Amino acid sequence: MRVLALISRILFSLVFIATGLGDFLDGAINYAGAQGVPLPYLLVPLSGMISVLGASSILSGFKAKTGAWFIIFFVLPVTFITNKFWIGSNPAQVMVMTDTWILNLSMLIGALFTAFFGAGQMSYDALRRVTTNSETKKIDFNYPNILNSHNRQFFTNDHSL
Repeated sequence: MRVLALISRILFSLVFIATGLGDFLDGAINYAGAQGVPLPYLLVPLSGMISVLGASSILSGFKAKTGAWFIIFFVLPVTFITNKFWIGSNPAQVMVMTDTWILNLSMLIGALFTAFFGAGQMSYDALRRVTTNSETKKIDFNYPNILNSHNRQFFTNDHSL
């Protein structure tokens, strides 16, 4: 099961890295502008950066929950701004936009799962969590007992000059 979570995390991330890098191309910027995105030359590359950062975080397993929120922040506006299938007039275009809208919803669901459950056991986050828990157990001590043992040593030792 751990390997399956790792494989799905890798595949999920690669989709967003590929599309995020595509957001820097003129074709994606022009398409977004034609769909009504304001300031497409600024917002589309910005959304690409958000997508790549979030996907890289999920891929590496480092702060994957935060990376998933980046993906959610990326997918929500894209889904509702660029895939308005409900206003299309061409049946072929409506079908393509509907399929893309459903695909984006499935990606949103995957990001929500990652935001809730994290990257899985084979990730940097899981390794860090195990290390932190074991270090906490090693450092855990009872301060009054340490103080009492110190006082016992102080009063039992000969402190004469």
